[in-house]
Amino acid sequence: MTMSAPSTESLVRLLFAVGGVVTGVASTVAGSWISSKIHVYHESRKAHLDEIKQKVLVSFSEVLIRQYAGLVTHKSFVVVEKWGTRRRKEAASVTEHQTEEGPSLLPVLPDIKECVDAALYADARRRHFLKLVLHVERFDEAWRTHANKCHAWVVRLSQDILAKSRLEPFPTATYDTAYVDHYKLGLFIYRRLFCVGQHSLFKRSLNSPPSAWVLEGFEGASAQGTEQELEALITVLNKLIAEERNTADRLLADARVLEQSLASLGAELNYAIAYRRLRNRCDLVPFF
Repeated sequence: MTMSAPSTESLVRLLFAVGGVVTGVASTVAGSWISSKIHVYHESRKAHLDEIKQKVLVSFSEVLIRQYAGLVTHKSFVVVEKWGTRRRKEAASVTEHQTEEGPSLLPVLPDIKECVDAALYADARRRHFLKLVLHVERFDEAWRTHANKCHAWVVRLSQDILAKSRLEPFPTATYDTAYVDHYKLGLFIYRRLFCVGQHSLFKRSLNSPPSAWVLEGFEGASAQGTEQELEALITVLNKLIAEERNTADRLLADARVLEQSLASLGAELNYAIAYRRLRNRCDLVPFF
C-alpha cells in the first residue's frame, strides 16, 4: 500500500504531540506559537485559493462566456475582414509608398489568458487545478484549429471568386476600373451558408443610360463593372454556394462539438469556483 507524504502542518502537529508525551508538559509558549502558525497557514491558503479563483478561474469563465459562447455557435463571426498593411515593399522608390494597404481576412482567436495572472496561472496548472487548466488549454487549441479551418475555407472561396469573375481585385488603382471585393464576397458566402445574418445582393446602375453598375447589399459595394460582368459574378456566387454546402455542414458539425465541450468546461469551472479547499501543497504558501 502506497503512503502519501505528510504535510508540513501534520508533521509539526506530530512533533508537538511527541514532545508533549516525552516531557509530560507541553510548553504554553510553544503551543501558542504552533497554534498561531497553523491559523495563519490556513488563512493564507484560503486567501490564496480566493486569489486563484478571482484571477484565474473566474477570468477563464468570463472570457469563455463573453467571447467563445457566440463563436462556437457561429452567432458571432469567426472570420472577419480587416483593412491594414498587407505587405511591405523593401525596394520601393522614394516616390512610392513603402507599404501596400488593403483588406485581408483574419480568424477570430480570443486570448484565453488575457486577464489571467501569470504566476497564479502557473501555480494552478502545476499544483491545484491541473486537469481543469489542461481542459481549458485543450479547448482553446481546438477552437484555434476550427477557426483556422474556417479562415482557410473563406480565403479559398475568395480566391475562387477572384479567379472566376475575371475582375480586378479591390482596391484598384483608378476609380472607374471594374473590380470585385473578393474577400467581402467570400464572407458573404460563409455567412449565407452558416445562416448568419440576413443579406441579399442586388445590382444598381451608377449612371444613365446605365453603363456602369455596382453590386450592393452586403456592407456596401462588393463589385463594380458592366451589367454583364456582374451577372456573371452572381452566377459564380450561386454556383459556389451550391458546391460548398457540404463543407459548411462539416464545419458546423465541428462547431457543435466545440459547443458541447464549452458547456462541459463551464460546468467544471463553476464547480471549481465553488470549491472551498485548496488542493495539494503550495510553494507560494509555505508553513514556515
